[in-house]
Amino acid sequence: MRNYSLVFFLFLSVFFSSCYCQSQTKDRNAKDSLNYFPHNLLTAKPDATLPDSLLLLNIAKDTWKFFDNSTYGNTGLVVDKIFVDKQNAAHFTSITNIGLYLVCTINAYKLNIITRNQAINKITTTLNTLQKLETYNGFYYNWYEVDILKQSGGYISTVDSGWLYSSLLITAEVFPEQFGAVCRQLINKANFKWLYNDKEGAFRLGYDIKEGFSPYHYKLLCSEARIAFYLGTIKGDINPDDWYKLSRTLSADIDQEQIPQGSYKTYKDIKYFNGYYLYDSLKIVPSWGGSSFESLMTDLFVDERVAAKGFGLNNYNYIKAQIDYCFNKAGYDVWGMSPCSTPDGGYSEYGIDKIGTMKGGYKDGVVTPHASIIAINYYPKEVISNIKTMIKNYDIYGEYGFYDCIDMKTKNTGKTYLALDQAMIFISLSNYLTDNYIPKIFMNISGIKPILQIIKEEEFYN
Repeated sequence: MRNYSLVFFLFLSVFFSSCYCQSQTKDRNAKDSLNYFPHNLLTAKPDATLPDSLLLLNIAKDTWKFFDNSTYGNTGLVVDKIFVDKQNAAHFTSITNIGLYLVCTINAYKLNIITRNQAINKITTTLNTLQKLETYNGFYYNWYEVDILKQSGGYISTVDSGWLYSSLLITAEVFPEQFGAVCRQLINKANFKWLYNDKEGAFRLGYDIKEGFSPYHYKLLCSEARIAFYLGTIKGDINPDDWYKLSRTLSADIDQEQIPQGSYKTYKDIKYFNGYYLYDSLKIVPSWGGSSFESLMTDLFVDERVAAKGFGLNNYNYIKAQIDYCFNKAGYDVWGMSPCSTPDGGYSEYGIDKIGTMKGGYKDGVVTPHASIIAINYYPKEVISNIKTMIKNYDIYGEYGFYDCIDMKTKNTGKTYLALDQAMIFISLSNYLTDNYIPKIFMNISGIKPILQIIKEEEFYN
């Protein structure tokens, strides 16, 4: 039952974080302190008849406008979300948003959307603010108020820390003379061993300054928290062999979406269950809720296609299941489900139940653009076709590119931009258009070779 409580809490942690952020938005409006706020709900859609690379570049340019215009005042902190229809902007941000904003800025420079000097100036502003923010034991808190620069909630999140410090590491690699020293100083203060439970062989969800360490763990391998494991091994805080202590499925004695298939194997002295689920005839190592970002977000920094019989293969199969479910089982004309905003401005979780361990899975019925665009390196033709169908059939495009969601029952779209989802769109398109510039940077960082060798050798489903 311990593991079942673990994964149930993963759901609650995502849900209540979203509720907290949503409720806080009502208190203060950061809109007037942004560089610019869009006034038109809809704007001219990109020309879908253009060559694919030009179409994608135009979408990337529009998406970048969110980051260029949605930083608060002179802090360089991008707000968590904006509601175009309500003319409202959140007054808080997360450290994942901060980190991915740095990487988006690097990509905007790489795509020649902004100049090198503009990129350096933007990153300088953000890093100057980052150095002023309150920390705990070398780690940043998960949420900060962008207007008063105070932390909110008193919580240190493992997965969000993974994204922030990985982003700082990339920034140090791209601009070593300008930012190498300050980025590495911040990175070195955060020892990920502190958040790791050796007995469980997994990261704790995080640390609450009032309650202490979370009793729950990121035990599932197919999770966006993999980025913290990659980073921990790069820093030398985590043993790369512990990759095999993570669960491919939940234990067979736990009530879950389906009885896992597979067999026990041994890696060195670690015995693990090499399990998988079946989606029709597809073998898949499942995530918690069957959503796109759980399996694919890590590919923003680590091109897991190098694991041809492991996560590379699993990501291909995972996307196949997403496409098949939306087209052939739900009868949609577009595909891609993941946690996202709702048309009324709320937030909820969406996914495919048969590729998630959660009994009953996430809900379906809402498609979000980032959930397919994040798969572009795996299935470019299918993703580009999906993009064109969204543009043609739905009012889903605004001044900052794709809005966040389409309700497939009502055909309504939510006129909301989320920093996290915009970042997944922009970095995914940028990676595709630049021959994976960011993953090549990250995967050449000193210290990553041992874990890359492990994932290259692993065979799922065997």
